[in-house]
Amino acid sequence: MQNRHRDLGALRALPALDLLADPVRRQIIWELAHEPCPVTELARRVGQTQPVVSKHLRQLRNAGLVQVSRAEGDGRARVYDISREPLIDLQLWLQDLQHHWWVRTRLTPTDPDYYKQDRLDPNLTTRGTPRIRTPRQLNDPWER
Repeated sequence: MQNRHRDLGALRALPALDLLADPVRRQIIWELAHEPCPVTELARRVGQTQPVVSKHLRQLRNAGLVQVSRAEGDGRARVYDISREPLIDLQLWLQDLQHHWWVRTRLTPTDPDYYKQDRLDPNLTTRGTPRIRTPRQLNDPWER
């Protein structure tokens, strides 16, 4: 229990995580991950009005998740694009989280019917079919 609290840096602020809790902002980030586009195009793609999308873009921009630039040929139009750094921080935090729960739960079966079998064979699924092991599972350092 004490080890859990030793690395309080893992509990640092992650604005990406807080902001992506909103489904509209998640959809905006999803669209921008594929290509940069202006607010009017984003509004059309996410099915929201332009003022609503602008409000979300302002929050995302203030948190550093998106960046804005002027469109080529049109000095007034702004094109929004995704910023990599905050999402990389979020990805690293999620990978660290995944590592901790993987270590703790690696021996827990994921099949809900696992314990309903009388005869448990690690090479068979609960339905009696041969279990297919991926190369990653075979080379997992935690299984040695």
